[in-house]
Amino acid sequence: MLIRISFRLWSPYAEAILQEVDDRNANRKMDVRLVEVALSCVNGVFVALTAMALCSLGVFIVNAMYFRARPFESLDATLLFYRPTDSSFPSNAAAAVFGIAFAVWGVNRRIGSMFIAAAAVYGFSRVYAGVHYPLDIVASALIAAPVAWLTFRLRDLLMPIVRLVMKAVRILCLA
Repeated sequence: MLIRISFRLWSPYAEAILQEVDDRNANRKMDVRLVEVALSCVNGVFVALTAMALCSLGVFIVNAMYFRARPFESLDATLLFYRPTDSSFPSNAAAAVFGIAFAVWGVNRRIGSMFIAAAAVYGFSRVYAGVHYPLDIVASALIAAPVAWLTFRLRDLLMPIVRLVMKAVRILCLA
């Protein structure tokens, strides 16, 4: 079980497994299972990274239309970090983290729940540090959830492109 979970999260190991399957053909059932695990790993990483990128794009679009000052600018707060100059609403960092967390949840519910909890703690830390309002974090999570869902729906259309790129990389011996 632990091996299956870790393979779903780490893509470089998936390539090593696929190479191992190419090198030996002794046990067909084991080979088929390893290929399934490797492909689910590649799918999970692809969905997580795509969700993160699309969340950042969504936040960029909202930031272009609406500017909200940071809490430390209007409230008396001591900053623990640098002074960001972009819009506070919604939080780009929290949207990216929630996008990854929701994508992992779509692949594996148990680990995804831990990722979502960690993303919520991260969002709270941004509020505690005086960089965001609580609504900024909530809005980021509300952007990330449908984006992750949409990414899962687009995965079937986009994965053939990823597989072609991976095949070209293997043929050209770039990885």
